Amino acid sequence: MENIIEKSIYIENYGNVLLNISIEKDNDGVYSAIILNLPGCGSCGETEQEAILNAQEAVSGVIEDYQENNERVPWIE
Repeated sequence: MENIIEKSIYIENYGNVLLNISIEKDNDGVYSAIILNLPGCGSCGETEQEAILNAQEAVSGVIEDYQENNERVPWIE
């Protein structure tokens, strides 16, 4: 079953961003959280909340990588 939520987070040296997160529970009980508006970004966790927190950390890391390479973050609107 898929659950889509919107969550606003603050990322240091970047500002506020609105994340569109798709959360699914896998057959083995692990939750996957995919950031729908940031291609290739997501994470997982033992609980839905853990998956969301891990995905937020992944977003921070992805944005940091783009900034270090002086590239535009490829947000999907």
